[in-house]
Amino acid sequence: HWGVPTLAFQGEPFFGQDRLEALLWRLRKAGMTRRASGPVTADYLVGRWALAHWGMFEAGELTTLPQGEKSLGQAIFTRDGVVSIYLQAADWKDQPAGAAADLDMFTAFTGDWRLHQHPEPELNVQVRLASDPGTIGRVLVRRPERLGPDWLRLSPPPIATKKGARHHELTWRRVG
Repeated sequence: HWGVPTLAFQGEPFFGQDRLEALLWRLRKAGMTRRASGPVTADYLVGRWALAHWGMFEAGELTTLPQGEKSLGQAIFTRDGVVSIYLQAADWKDQPAGAAADLDMFTAFTGDWRLHQHPEPELNVQVRLASDPGTIGRVLVRRPERLGPDWLRLSPPPIATKKGARHHELTWRRVG
């Protein structure tokens, strides 16, 4: 054989570093999940985060990128329990001045956040202001998952569909 590294999974060889992504894909399909580097804590959340990826999944498969491939976002969690989250499609800036907020292009909310640890970590946001009037006054629930020292995934609860569960995953990278 040839290629460095040479790895095998379930009898299938993967030769060379250019095959690592294929191996990781195969491992994920077999149920492997990323190991978190510790629990999500309030101290971990505090700071500024940039959106890295937003996808909608149904029956375990990526089905939609809600605001496109190059969606932008920022989340700011303050130590005193305030959060502001902004999400926009990359071409939102090209809309005419005074354009109405289309939730497929832009959404934002701010409110008070609280992290609960039992039985699983749960982030609750009491929405005070929002671009979608239907969320004002509601408590938004998100499952926080630490993906590494500076990576976070927030997922709302799944919704049952005919094909299986549908859920969103928003992956964030710490920027401050």
